[in-house]
Amino acid sequence: SRIADAVMKVSLLSPWTQAGRWAFGTEFLGFIADNSNVAFKDLNPKFKNTLQKYGIEEGKWNIIRATKKYEHEGADFFDVNALANRSDLTEDAREDLAKQVLEMINTETNFAVPSASLKGRLLVGGEAKAGTLIGELSRSVLMYKNFGITLIYTHMMRGLAQTSLTSKAGYFASFLIGTTVMGAAAMQLKEIAKGRDPREMTTKEFWGAAMLQGGGLGIFGDFLSSNVNRFDSSISKTLVGPVGAFYDDFSRLTLGNILEYTAGKKTNAVDEGINFVSRYLPGSSLWYSRLAMERLVVDQLRLWNDPRRTRKKFSRREKRYRKDYGQRYWWKPGKTNPNRNPNFEAAIGN
Repeated sequence: SRIADAVMKVSLLSPWTQAGRWAFGTEFLGFIADNSNVAFKDLNPKFKNTLQKYGIEEGKWNIIRATKKYEHEGADFFDVNALANRSDLTEDAREDLAKQVLEMINTETNFAVPSASLKGRLLVGGEAKAGTLIGELSRSVLMYKNFGITLIYTHMMRGLAQTSLTSKAGYFASFLIGTTVMGAAAMQLKEIAKGRDPREMTTKEFWGAAMLQGGGLGIFGDFLSSNVNRFDSSISKTLVGPVGAFYDDFSRLTLGNILEYTAGKKTNAVDEGINFVSRYLPGSSLWYSRLAMERLVVDQLRLWNDPRRTRKKFSRREKRYRKDYGQRYWWKPGKTNPNRNPNFEAAIGN
């Protein structure tokens, strides 16, 4: 939808991803140009294997080498358009080779900068049509898990395709270490952005969560140390997916409060309404404004509605994070100003 696309752009995720893909593709074209003076037999073995994987052998490499390069600000790049327009080749030959080069660059870009893939979408939706019960349910269950699915179809399959057990182990080891380290960095940045000190990095629970985070399934890492996730949702509610969670929250806000009111029970409609809006309002999860919005607007609305109950909830939340993760808040819930700077030494247990 337009709203979802706009939020992705404003969050800088879409521009960041596209910039990464563009940079890798451009670097690949530059790398081909840099190697244009190297004979096929003398190419770096890994690069040669990559070419052969896409059906580019010595004869085709010689055609690529002889193709006019594109020069920009002193740097040379391989020009696919120049290859496709070569007059000394048959139309089929130049088009087929241009497609092979583009397939190679596009596929390797998907490995370097994973994004939602067609295979992932097929696994998520299958043959179920959008708008049907099965189709929407399957999309909800696997929504925001496409990144992890893409990793399975790219790096997992490439690792399994390695020729020897040693090469398989080496590929998976380097992949696991790299994604886990980056997952750990992402986790710590998220914690700071939510007003909490970094998590202690000396526990097995942290590195288990970091491994899941690196694989695009970070929300399930929350359950390694707690029975609820970062949104105070159970694992069953998390498995259902955001669409199912939305309908559950909406039904509680509307039908649930109506039933409580008709039964003569006290309702929490205002508090639940504040929580609902803060969770589902487009843009409410923007990483650079979320904390300020939560502390200065949402928390203050909660305190205005029910000061005593809200302070108890804030206190329970602080105690839970201290117990489950050993964390403290550098900007406490309900406060309009940070009480201190983040304690980065908390990451090493200080």
